[in-house]
This record gives sequence, structure tokens and C-alpha cells, in this order.
Amino acid sequence: GELNMGKLAVGRSHEVKMALRNDGLLPATVRVEIKNPSVHFTLACRPSVTLGRGEQRTFQVRFHPRIVGDHNADLSIRTLGNEAFEDVTIQLTGAGYTDEVSWDLTEVRRPGAPGPRADEEPSLESAPPSPDDLQLGEVVIGSEVSISFKLNNNSSEAMRFEFPGG
Repeated sequence: GELNMGKLAVGRSHEVKMALRNDGLLPATVRVEIKNPSVHFTLACRPSVTLGRGEQRTFQVRFHPRIVGDHNADLSIRTLGNEAFEDVTIQLTGAGYTDEVSWDLTEVRRPGAPGPRADEEPSLESAPPSPDDLQLGEVVIGSEVSISFKLNNNSSEAMRFEFPGG
């Protein structure tokens, strides 16, 4: 099988929770490992785990690209001491990318709502679900929402930004 972790900005991470379940009649010891280790994929679990009849355990696979490009690794799941079961290999895939320009949301404020105190972190309650989306929620006609964000120049060239006046 294959688990595509998607396209992710270099330096960010995405985690997928997986489950192992013993549907057999006897306890089973399972070894879970990444066969061709990669700095872009990590596994959060013990190398081997024993599952009783009907027992289930979860573990996490994390993709965190460190460089631009396509990345892959093989996740191996083996039942130890029982040759009747086949080994399972899941190919982990993902891509790392970087944009010349990116932005980070720092704060969304609504007029009349209390602002952060000097000792508080900015509120990110309306933070986007992904790095490419900006959701302002419901805005009543005639009211306004103020957004603070930071533009990042990720290229080696100087850039000039111009925002039209409104």
C-alpha cells in the first residue's frame, strides 16, 4: 500500500495516526519500522509491541520535509514468530516545497473585542486551517476585521511589495 503525506512546506510537519489490531485468536508480537530510514519521516512507537486477542495500539507517522523535493520511505509491519502472516510494507510518500514569498498570521482582531495584554501572546483563534488559507469567520456588514501578518522573503533576491490603497 501507499500513504501519501501530501505536499508540505519545508520546516513544517504533518502527522498521521495509524492503528494496529490483533483480530487473531492468539497474542501476536509485531515489529513496526521504517526500512530505509529518512530524515523526512519518523515513527512514534516502540520497535515491537505485543497485542493480545482483540487488542489495538496506535502509533504516529510524521512527515517533516527538510529539503525541497519528493521524499519516500518504506514502513514495514511484521508479525514475529509466525510465518503464516505476510509482512506488510506501506510506501510513505510526500513532497517538500518552499515558496519565494510566504506569510505567517500573527493576529486577528475585531473592533470592540479586547486586545491582547502586554504579557499575552497574540490570539490565533481565527488562524487558518492550512498555511494557504485565511478565514475571517462571519463579519457583519459595516463592521471590520483587522489582520496582522508577516511577509517572509524566502528567496535570495530582494523583493518589493505594493499594496493598493482602499
